[in-house]
Amino acid sequence: MAAISECVAPFLVRRVGADLLSVQDKDQGYKALLVRAQDLKRSQIAVGITEAVGSKQHGKDGLTTILDIATFHEFGTGTIPERSFLRAWFDENEEQAKVWVERVTKLIFQGKLTQARGLALLGLKFVGEIQERMALGIPPPLALETVWRKGSSTPLIDTGQLRSSITYVVGEGHE
Repeated sequence: MAAISECVAPFLVRRVGADLLSVQDKDQGYKALLVRAQDLKRSQIAVGITEAVGSKQHGKDGLTTILDIATFHEFGTGTIPERSFLRAWFDENEEQAKVWVERVTKLIFQGKLTQARGLALLGLKFVGEIQERMALGIPPPLALETVWRKGSSTPLIDTGQLRSSITYVVGEGHE
């Protein structure tokens, strides 16, 4: 006459006889959840211009790289005004980015997304948002001479090379 009852915790308790109890540990996904949490804790996403892409030549002079152009515009120079496309995007979207990260993290913990897929979705979302911001135009407006030379009034977009060079990398960070 062995009655079986389950506890709220992932244990199975069996009554064996009048006064004896037997406890059996049943993992209902807790260990897998801990592994996902530890893996996610060590992960990071970097969004911007990677070293591999940034080292490519920009233009025909052979002296300027994509990273040079990105740096000139992100921080400005003596003759080029600052048009931050990375830092400003993050500053403007920090709260929304946190919401996206929380949603993806929840889906990963629920087992509905793999960590790799979830982090890739975040990376693609951030890259797309930054590229869209660039396409809409980042102030200040271009000088009239620049508009005539390039045939467009949209700052940061001339050949499209800088915009298409924005990417993301998923890697391990520090705990």
